[in-house]
Amino acid sequence: MKKPVRIFPAPGYLATLVERPGGLPRSQAIIEGQRRLEAQRPPALAVIGGLIETLENLAAAPARLPDIRRAADQLITLATLYGLDGLAEAGRRLCDLVLALEAQQAMHGDAIAVHVRALRLLCADASNAPRILDELSRVRSHLQAAGPSSGAPGHRTQ
Repeated sequence: MKKPVRIFPAPGYLATLVERPGGLPRSQAIIEGQRRLEAQRPPALAVIGGLIETLENLAAAPARLPDIRRAADQLITLATLYGLDGLAEAGRRLCDLVLALEAQQAMHGDAIAVHVRALRLLCADASNAPRILDELSRVRSHLQAAGPSSGAPGHRTQ
């Protein structure tokens, strides 16, 4: 008969660190993290402005849908991190539009330009976010209802 095997778990590095006294209390660590994040707000806003400028340039030649989607995704990440909810939502709607156009191998430069302009407006003044987002919804609804004959997804126009 075999002898029973005894297993001795090795202590993990993280478990050792957590059990070690010292360090910051949780609430103080959160406050410090928020302070550091806020210290990075001005550079982040500059990056957001640069991303919107990049999107404006890409919207002028909308054949580069993957590049538009990547820049919009980066903008969404930063806007969400800094609580710019209207800007993040407009970025998500631009991504949704671009994904739909990519899936249907279509192009609608005007709709992309409208979304990018909305990003610029929301970056400057977020107080009109509900109205601007409502208008973006109307653009998307118009494209879906219009069908291929008017340059909606499924038809290539500039």
